[in-house]
Amino acid sequence: MEGEFCMSLKLEHITKSYGCIEAVKDVSFTSQGKHFIVLAGPSGCGKTTLLQLIAGFLKPDSGSIWIDDKEVQHAKPHERDIAMVFQDAALFPSMTVYDNIAYGLTYGGLSKQEAGQRVRAMAEVLGIDGLLKRKAEALSNGQKQRVSIARALVRRPKLFLMDEAFSALDTRLKAQLRLELAKLYQQLDATFLYVTHDRLEAMTLADTLIVMKEGVFQQIGDPLKLYRDPANLFVAAFLGTYEINTLQAYVDGNILAFEKECIKLSNTYEAQEVIMAIRPEHLIFSKEGMRGRIVLVEHLGDECYIRLAWQDHLFYMKVDRKVNIQLYDEVCFRFDPKEILLFDKTSEQRLFGK
Repeated sequence: MEGEFCMSLKLEHITKSYGCIEAVKDVSFTSQGKHFIVLAGPSGCGKTTLLQLIAGFLKPDSGSIWIDDKEVQHAKPHERDIAMVFQDAALFPSMTVYDNIAYGLTYGGLSKQEAGQRVRAMAEVLGIDGLLKRKAEALSNGQKQRVSIARALVRRPKLFLMDEAFSALDTRLKAQLRLELAKLYQQLDATFLYVTHDRLEAMTLADTLIVMKEGVFQQIGDPLKLYRDPANLFVAAFLGTYEINTLQAYVDGNILAFEKECIKLSNTYEAQEVIMAIRPEHLIFSKEGMRGRIVLVEHLGDECYIRLAWQDHLFYMKVDRKVNIQLYDEVCFRFDPKEILLFDKTSEQRLFGK
């Protein structure tokens, strides 16, 4: 299947409003060749609206959409050579798996022989070749979603869109289908655009991650890059298994002060009030330092997270499961100064020292 799907996607100043509500605000983005793009953000941020604009279900108020150097914002969905998978698999329940997958091919003018070859090849890739004669209504949720993916990909579209495709599934099935989707992406020379509000899906699936808030792209890039070097406090807080710890602070040169504590930083900054942030994995037990009480212990298999009460604040901390800790223990801890992130108090944009 190599070489069948390669394409480019370009958005130029896309805007879409519903009355006085601006769902998508002057969005631009360019992708060349094979990518797994994840568009992530909280519910209501505009990501599904943008996906529907790309698919052709909605028309932008302004701006242009290009697929393979062809301007398509005025084209109908079937003229854009895209395929889409929704949260609901939307299969024909009384039809067989084979007929569901082949539906778009037989109505697209392919011979039965060529359609059959494509269906069986795609079913084998997705591990559902043994289900081709079964009725769709007799499938599990995971099997239905695989059929839905096969039906979309078998058409060999230039662009493959997925809207919250796994959100209705249980945690174990989500993990299994994420793995299968990642493997499928490696096998196909396809561009995927996947919409989700799930932080784990965003981090594990994407090679290009777009974080969106209130209709605006906040940051675009490699998921680990965004995690380690967020452009603003929203991106820092959105990415991660547990919420990032934040405090109001004051920085002057390389000294960061908060409450009655001071930390020496490796970089220097202009004197100003800031928001400091640090992730749970960057809190460290110490013999001396800040003294807090453990008010929550959460064991997650090999990982353990605790909630520390310190003065009027609560911090999340990731700890080694082998460490002997008990609920309500008093412990000393500190922040790793190399991992502290500083943000402007007003704009919440990232501050970079000298």
